Amino acid sequence: MMIVYIYAYLYIYTCILYILVGNVVSIAFFNFSGISVTRELSATTRMVLDSLRTIVVWAVSAVWDPLNPAQIPGKPVLLTKYVLIS
Repeated sequence: MMIVYIYAYLYIYTCILYILVGNVVSIAFFNFSGISVTRELSATTRMVLDSLRTIVVWAVSAVWDPLNPAQIPGKPVLLTKYVLIS
């Protein structure tokens, strides 16, 4: 019965359905591009590109949201983690 409510909710609020479909397409594209990079180059290159993607998302989000001072040391810590793992 719960599934019927979910479909009814998605029918009423179609914006949620569009966001859901966009999220699925985004994840599928990310996985496809990651596999393609790993096949042609190496897993290390994929890791570097993934960290660059994180930086781009962080920079774009900083434009829309005011920068929280606690986020500034977070990015170098995250990049250090990537370096230490690879």
